[in-house]
Amino acid sequence: MTLITVGEFEIEVIRKKIKNLHLYVLHPMGDLKVTAPLKMDIEVIKQFVLSKTEWIRKQKLKISSTVYKKPLEFVSGEKISILGKDYILKIIPGLSKNKIELSNEELFIFQSKSDKTDRIAQTIKDFYRTVLKDIVSALIEKWESSLGVKATFWNVKDMKTRWGTCNVQQKRIWLSLKLATKDLRHIEYVVVHELAHLIERNHSKKFYAILSNHIPDWKLLRRELNESR
Repeated sequence: MTLITVGEFEIEVIRKKIKNLHLYVLHPMGDLKVTAPLKMDIEVIKQFVLSKTEWIRKQKLKISSTVYKKPLEFVSGEKISILGKDYILKIIPGLSKNKIELSNEELFIFQSKSDKTDRIAQTIKDFYRTVLKDIVSALIEKWESSLGVKATFWNVKDMKTRWGTCNVQQKRIWLSLKLATKDLRHIEYVVVHELAHLIERNHSKKFYAILSNHIPDWKLLRRELNESR
């Protein structure tokens, strides 16, 4: 990892076995990161960043104007989002092992006597994973058929900056665990987005035409997702 300065920006440069440059403006502070090919000249990277000056400023402004949620402490009374709906967390201690139940308005965690807060967080993550996998399984089957593609593998993991990724060569898809907090329509958009890469690798006009054909309001869904980080 290398830190460089380009004009008003300080950028973290990470070298990888890739062919193209990729620039990221990261939440929540607007930090800049570039992933670059292993042997690419540093001046080429600087010129690339310089050419993106206006775009970077816009992204930083957007991030700075976003209201971020206070990190969860996983205590009774907090609101926990599941599939776009907020539930009140109720922690009930005294059981031999953790157990989780969902009512119309509340998420109950029956906590074992020896458990700590970090285990409560993991219990909720495990619940998220189960809920999301059930939904995604049906969506993958539906949209593979509709798009005429087949993923060799898909799974869920805790990703910090992306809603999903697709390895086109291996036809492997990863989806963000955070999607378990979002509406079904947002989850469906991300699934279609990643599967569409098995038809069109890049974010080209053809790729966006595929999205528009199958998810007409994809731009709105993308904006809502990104604004809700």
